[in-house]
Amino acid sequence: AVEAGRGLASMLGMEPLVIEAAQKPRYHAAAVIVSNYTVTLVAVAAKLAREAGVPAEAASRIFLPLLAGTVKNLELLGPASALTGPIRRGDVGTIDAHLGALTADDRRLYAVLGLRAVALAKEAGLDETRAEELVRRLGPAAD
Repeated sequence: AVEAGRGLASMLGMEPLVIEAAQKPRYHAAAVIVSNYTVTLVAVAAKLAREAGVPAEAASRIFLPLLAGTVKNLELLGPASALTGPIRRGDVGTIDAHLGALTADDRRLYAVLGLRAVALAKEAGLDETRAEELVRRLGPAAD
């Protein structure tokens, strides 16, 4: 069955992988994060755009080119090198402005994801001092 699956995956241009049965829930959770949670994040971004005054009919589609570029960068560069934005730059002022503009629920989501982004930014070369300052700002908002 494994060999047949590998052959089918190769024929379809996919990368065949074998995962232990006990690890399949973890693998499926990863797939849910990439697919379902990306959709959820786009919905949150559209809500924030509407709250900022973007017309509802535009809010759900204005970020699609940005998302497409991000996917392309992920494909070409990998996560750490594809990361851009204020966390990658260590821009504490922008992070403070974002945190101040968000509701408690949105601020928590932003901060939890931001803490993960800080780890990626460090992989990509963000200096430790800026990383620590970002964690000091984001940590309390993530709780």
